[in-house]
Amino acid sequence: DLGVAANWHRTLDTIPEGPFVLVANEFFDALPIRQFAWQEGGWRERAIGLADGRLAIVTIAASAGAPAAPGRMGDIVEASPARSGVARAIGERLARQKGAALIVDYGHLVPAPGDTLQALRRHRFAAVSEDPGQCDITSHVDFAALAEALEEGGGRSWPALAQGDFLRAMGLEARFA
Repeated sequence: DLGVAANWHRTLDTIPEGPFVLVANEFFDALPIRQFAWQEGGWRERAIGLADGRLAIVTIAASAGAPAAPGRMGDIVEASPARSGVARAIGERLARQKGAALIVDYGHLVPAPGDTLQALRRHRFAAVSEDPGQCDITSHVDFAALAEALEEGGGRSWPALAQGDFLRAMGLEARFA
């Protein structure tokens, strides 16, 4: 319970100017992503569509935003303009005034092709296209892309750490003992 002193804001823009500390825990993984699949010599965008009257992941012609570099058959590349936009806004805010942001999420430190889109229901994996609205949809955060967007906004970033390394650096073992 945060108590009556909590002030909720829908956007960064409504938070009053002043020293700024942001903690984002499992926030960025819930923002939407785009997926591109390399098929038959070109990128196709993955989308939710209908197959045999049921929701399914299908591929459609890739629009703007597809990777410029060629891939290999079966490669899936993910991008998240929404994540980048929020990280850029955080960078802009941190460039204007003193502050810091701590971002804790599932993800990877080095960009690589791969399908990380997943659905979870009752702490178990589920098909992304089943039970819409009843599952948590998530994907892994690309921390290199997040840092790049934050810096584009004028913020500074430090090298990302795996969560276990971060917790050990913060004294987890001593606290556990």
